[in-house]
Amino acid sequence: MLWKVKTLDREKLFEATGFKFIINELDLKTGFGRRKLKELAFMKEPGLIEKELEELSVFIKHFSDESVLEKLKQRLSLLKDILGTIERLKQGEELDDIDLFELKDFLLTYEDLRENIQFPEFLPKIVANELLNLLDPEGLKLRNFHIYSAYSSELTAIRQEKRAIANLSQAKDDIQERIKTLKLKEMELEHKIRQKLSKEFRDNIEKITAIVELIARIDFLQAKAVLVQKYNLSRPMLSTKTVRFRGLFNPEIKEILRPHHREFQPVDLLIKKGVCVITGANMCGKTVLLRTIALAQLMFQYGFYVPAKEAEMVPFEGIFFFSGDYQSYKKGLSSFAAEVLELKEAIKHVKERWLILFDELARNTNPDEGKALVSSISEFFSNSCCYTMITTHYSGIAEKGLRHYRVKGLREKLPEKLDSPVSLVEYVDYSLVELKDELGEVPHEALKIAEIFGLDKEIIKKAKRKLLKGE
Repeated sequence: MLWKVKTLDREKLFEATGFKFIINELDLKTGFGRRKLKELAFMKEPGLIEKELEELSVFIKHFSDESVLEKLKQRLSLLKDILGTIERLKQGEELDDIDLFELKDFLLTYEDLRENIQFPEFLPKIVANELLNLLDPEGLKLRNFHIYSAYSSELTAIRQEKRAIANLSQAKDDIQERIKTLKLKEMELEHKIRQKLSKEFRDNIEKITAIVELIARIDFLQAKAVLVQKYNLSRPMLSTKTVRFRGLFNPEIKEILRPHHREFQPVDLLIKKGVCVITGANMCGKTVLLRTIALAQLMFQYGFYVPAKEAEMVPFEGIFFFSGDYQSYKKGLSSFAAEVLELKEAIKHVKERWLILFDELARNTNPDEGKALVSSISEFFSNSCCYTMITTHYSGIAEKGLRHYRVKGLREKLPEKLDSPVSLVEYVDYSLVELKDELGEVPHEALKIAEIFGLDKEIIKKAKRKLLKGE
């Protein structure tokens, strides 16, 4: 499938590249932080990316003490979502006691957070005491709310008279009538106080919104900081010409392998403007590599650290991820006709700086035509402004002028039998070898893999005989 970052259906893009896994791993503590996910912007300007990465770096250093970071997370988790209340204020509605209680609880928790946790200097300092005092006229900082007598001397007098009458033993009609009158006056005054409070908060809606945005920012930063620690991500350096990875790895695959006591083998890679072809036998990690490159680029341009020991990265105008092996993420394969339509879409951007990732192009057509087509596409994109990577199991694609990597593939010592694809990981060398002076034959390893996984021996023998005969 073909995905570009400016597509409206980001969920499909995130799933196809593995970025959804990263998003799901964010341990956000507030509803404000979770809503911020929907506002994530794909950044193209180097200055914006650098600012985001620098702020994350400062945040990580500021909260290097895990106990302090844990206190921050605990306090963030206590903050209730007040976006519904804010929306009612914007609509001009009068807040009821529940709304006002939620506002008070929110402001109390925020002030407790602000007073007990020191924030990094780059974050704005917003004091909410004046707003809190509107809902806490007695200054007791109790986590409850009602229309306090302290709001009005007239209300105080009415309530005192109500209490005095309630202590009288007689239940004369005139006393009962007086109680009704006092209750009506009390309700009227309470209504006016709610109206006044609603207006006060409506007049301060920008400040309330700024506090919410600050909390969302802090929550998002802490979640990204925790992710850096959990997966040992690194801060990428901005580059103007080349993308370079040392020790690139895939966090999701790493987690999948962990229960099986297997390790993901990191990869070193250099990507330049033009075309780079990656060849290798099936099941040797080409598709995972391409997805990992797409994932790292997305993380970089969304302001995350990336899964590599070191990285230099170029901001692109957009990303095309063209995968012929999307069935592992979504059932079904695109037809060759659909691939051609998507390819036409990618060609529209040959004069722009895009990252183009083609995974196993033309695998759904016959080998002779497929090989010719992939070779022609490689030559076409070599003259574009794009940074293009093409994975293929076809031999002889990387012609003169194209950079060529080959996945090393199966190791020399292989077991006689394996039961699951995960077990194959330790017998494959996923490192890349750059080929300088050869077109590069793709290793013929399919029969070896089929044999290890116990395919019928008679089928294996017949296949080997056909290869020897050149059939």
